[in-house]
Amino acid sequence: MTGNIPEILWNKPQALRFPRVKKKYFIPVLYLFILIMYPAASPAQDLIFCEQVSKEGVPQHPSTFFYVGKNGGYLQLLVKLSHPVNTTSVVFDIWKKEKDGSKETFDNTIRMEVQPEWSWFKKEVAFQHGNFSVYVYDDRDQPLAAGEITVIYK
Repeated sequence: MTGNIPEILWNKPQALRFPRVKKKYFIPVLYLFILIMYPAASPAQDLIFCEQVSKEGVPQHPSTFFYVGKNGGYLQLLVKLSHPVNTTSVVFDIWKKEKDGSKETFDNTIRMEVQPEWSWFKKEVAFQHGNFSVYVYDDRDQPLAAGEITVIYK
């Protein structure tokens, strides 16, 4: 009856059946999937806030939350890239965030000379009380890294 058409093509294929996931497991399974896949999708570049940076580029006491005195305090901004920076200067744009995170207001721009072959570099920056977003760009305004930090008075 099917002639020269193979039987598998003639008959309607049955619907693929996937195992049913109980509703109570859906969110944990989804969370686990996102947690596993996030590093694969994120670029290998970091902006790390810390108290000190070793000569080898290892951050000491990294965090996104710091206490400073009433006069503010200095923190190290460590940029780690997966490739050489390929530029001779970088820019750190610092924006102060509203408490509710709804708005950013420009705070400061810091320029820094770098060597094109560097894959990491650090900059000491003074911070006052507040929530901040920091964006790092190369000399062609291409983004290199970004991060957020919260600084509060002791």
